[in-house]
Amino acid sequence: MKTLFALCLLAVVASGCQTPPRVTEYSGMEIRHGAGGSYRFIEDIELWDTGAPSRPYQLLGTIDDGIKVNWYAFLEDEESVLAKIAHQRGADAVLILEKEPVESTPDGDPAPPAKIKKVALIKYVK
Repeated sequence: MKTLFALCLLAVVASGCQTPPRVTEYSGMEIRHGAGGSYRFIEDIELWDTGAPSRPYQLLGTIDDGIKVNWYAFLEDEESVLAKIAHQRGADAVLILEKEPVESTPDGDPAPPAKIKKVALIKYVK
């Protein structure tokens, strides 16, 4: 009985595991400049909601298959996942390039936040 319980528990945990988002590496040395915009810090990483930084930066790569969070999403949201990936890749900031459209609910309830669909990982040029 204990073995069956352990196997069931293992199956539940394994089904909640995620594969990390696929980062498409960018190859090139192009220096870019944005016109500014709005950002906030998530775990020491700049998360740009709109626009791009006005200081010089290089593109490290993109994630364009969405950000999937674990079944324990109450512990880790999309933005935290992005910050961890950015740290792992040596990025200074994340630019949100695309979000899934949010539809309002017919009964007037607040719509859920838009899911992040595509981002760019960037490194500032010193």
